[in-house]
Amino acid sequence: MTEYSFTWLIWCRVLTAAFFLAQGFHTVAEAKIVIDDGQRHVIDDTESIFSDGVELDLGIFQDPSTHFDLVEGGSLLGLGVHGNATVTMTGGEVETDIVVTDNARVTISGGSIGARLANFSDNFIYLNGTGFQVVDQAGIETDLHYGDSLSDYVPFVQEVEFGIATNYYTGTIRGVLADGSIINNRFDIFRNSTFGGSGDIIVLPEPGTLILLSLGGFLFRRETVRR
Repeated sequence: MTEYSFTWLIWCRVLTAAFFLAQGFHTVAEAKIVIDDGQRHVIDDTESIFSDGVELDLGIFQDPSTHFDLVEGGSLLGLGVHGNATVTMTGGEVETDIVVTDNARVTISGGSIGARLANFSDNFIYLNGTGFQVVDQAGIETDLHYGDSLSDYVPFVQEVEFGIATNYYTGTIRGVLADGSIINNRFDIFRNSTFGGSGDIIVLPEPGTLILLSLGGFLFRRETVRR
């Protein structure tokens, strides 16, 4: 990493922390446990509650990256996912915010989130389930289809906090995750010169539906070949 890149990264972290404090995000302000060992961790009911929250690969880009599997019984106060880290959430609980930066990836198909989903930079958050709907700040509800990006359905917001211009999309995402859990959470997707990026939050079919769709496509192609 060049000196310029490192300086830029640290500056972005400072600005990100300042914005989180202004917006009431918990993760960066309160988290004290940083895990960046490049290993895979399963967080279930055998793990104690991370009462100070967790930050994955904070300030580093590495290969292999750190991975979290949050499953039934697992509990975190808050979760920050950075660098190239990845998270698969099939159950359990994040009591406050899930904040994703850099090139990280998060896939959520179950469990509960106590507060917000926040997306910075070039990362993606994937939601697996059914019946997804986005609600903008005016209360307008829009049904989503598989593959839709949430930023396409809510207005662009421009604000200034601590003298920093912040541009983002915000709204509420509703739906049923693949494990049957209800999701009804605020989301923020950031777009500006400070945080940059083209990442988003994308809705996908639950795995069972995806298999049926794939099977249907296969049978259709086979029938076409027969003809």
